[in-house]
Amino acid sequence: MQRADELIVVHHDDTISRFTDVTYTLSRAGLRVVDPAGTETLFAGHEVLTTHVLLTHRLTPRQHHQADLDLQLEVELAA
Repeated sequence: MQRADELIVVHHDDTISRFTDVTYTLSRAGLRVVDPAGTETLFAGHEVLTTHVLLTHRLTPRQHHQADLDLQLEVELAA
């Protein structure tokens, strides 16, 4: 899963959803957003037009590596 200090989701009907301090996974199947409390918000792939992510700090090399591993696992599980 990727991390975002702010995640902005633009939907096909031009509405906007904003999330802060979340992790997310974006795939052809859709968008999965998890907040710090563990609450999941799911959007089907056909609902999401685009996403914009803001990180207010840089990830360390270890955090980058862990994010890559998490993403790889998500892809393998989705297949």
